[in-house]
Amino acid sequence: MADELYALNPGDFVARRDERVADLRRAGERGLATAVKGLRRPTVAASVVNRLARQRPEEVERLVDLGANMREAQASLAGDELRALGRQRQQLVAALSREAARLAAEARHPVSDAVQREVESTLDAALADPEAGAAARTGRLLRALEHRGLEVNLEGAVAGSLSEAPAPAPPVAARDKKDEEGAQARRGALTAARDEEQSAQNRLQKAQSQLAEAEGTFERSERRAAETGREVERLESQLEGARRSSERAAEEVETARHRCEEAAEQAWRAADEHAAAAEKVRALQADDADRAGGA
Repeated sequence: MADELYALNPGDFVARRDERVADLRRAGERGLATAVKGLRRPTVAASVVNRLARQRPEEVERLVDLGANMREAQASLAGDELRALGRQRQQLVAALSREAARLAAEARHPVSDAVQREVESTLDAALADPEAGAAARTGRLLRALEHRGLEVNLEGAVAGSLSEAPAPAPPVAARDKKDEEGAQARRGALTAARDEEQSAQNRLQKAQSQLAEAEGTFERSERRAAETGREVERLESQLEGARRSSERAAEEVETARHRCEEAAEQAWRAADEHAAAAEKVRALQADDADRAGGA
């Protein structure tokens, strides 16, 4: 009965639990009813991991086995192997976290980013600690797990015993052929969807990188355009000043030319007057000389 309840979405847990308690009490199973009534509702992150443990038990087992291999590598100080296992650890935890989120979405229970991080933390703890791995395999987690230092606090983290495995999924032989074909088709579609999601994710990352580069180029171009605009304004101001200076210089040249022409005119008149005066002086001198000779 616990397996049935912990296979539910958290929002359905309390109502279904209370229904089972009422059924047990009517059947006279008061002790069992009390035990079922004491079952606590799991957190959202715990329910997501529980669903993964029930629907993908082999993947969770693979995660736990990788943790055991990593501890052996650490004990033997196999550096290269340890680094390879570390990369495999990150990839497997991330992949199982995405798979858990997809299973939750299929059950019409999509998870938030915060819950996704708690799921990753729980899977990482299950890999790092054998008892946390056993807790994750039960499919009856009550809360998310966190690996701190060398230990994982499991107090109040699991409903029931760690040695109890979750109820297995119905065997394939129990389904009719049509259901099995439908299940295979759904698995194929899911695999194709995962591949498409990964491809889309890669395209998105590439597009985001190109966008960031284009935005950087755009910002640099805007700065250069602004600097060029300011330089153009400065040069236009200088050009306007030079034009005004040129116009003033042209006016001064024209004024000086007029003055020069007036001065030249005055000089010519003075020269003519001087020549006339000189001629008059010579005439008077000649007349005086003639008079002096006759006397």
